[in-house]
Amino acid sequence: MTAESFNSANAANEEQAVHPKLRERLELMEIDSPGCVVPFEVYGQLLAVYLHDNDLCAAKFLWKRIPKPIKKDHPELQKIWDVGVALWERNLPAIHAALNQTWSDGITAIMAAVKDKTRQRFIELVSDAYNSISLADFSQYIGVSEDEAAELASNQPGWSYDPQTRTIQPAKTEVKETETIPSEQQLHLLTDFVAFLEK
Repeated sequence: MTAESFNSANAANEEQAVHPKLRERLELMEIDSPGCVVPFEVYGQLLAVYLHDNDLCAAKFLWKRIPKPIKKDHPELQKIWDVGVALWERNLPAIHAALNQTWSDGITAIMAAVKDKTRQRFIELVSDAYNSISLADFSQYIGVSEDEAAELASNQPGWSYDPQTRTIQPAKTEVKETETIPSEQQLHLLTDFVAFLEK
């Protein structure tokens, strides 16, 4: 599978699991429900969608407003929030461990999309932060075995992998001239980048 087909397959899977209007629909369901309390499935899906969008602030506020009895009766909500906590703390082993859990039918596809998107963000961070990285470190960052990491690196456009030294030379991510990024997103990307370098 080429890198382009891998990326387009992931994008297609994400679009199926996390429709662009899903977040808006779930938020409206919460707002329109009596007392703003909805079934746990709605909370679980909305929490997962926030993680998919990397909107950790929205996820944290949602977690705080979910009624305690619903959290207590539905432990899967805590499992989803564990992913959010690990992302917030930038704890790589905890992120991958939390994402590699078994999920209920209503949440499985969204959490798979969260996993794919999180991995893609880490790949982009490696691309921006490193001229060269060991295979062991790269596999730890993206949460896969070294064999899978080597194959994934080899499939990235412009990347090279040297099996003799077990090092990867990532290619820098190109930002199109016409592409504008909102300041809030730029600040978030810069924060992620600096925190990633400090690991």
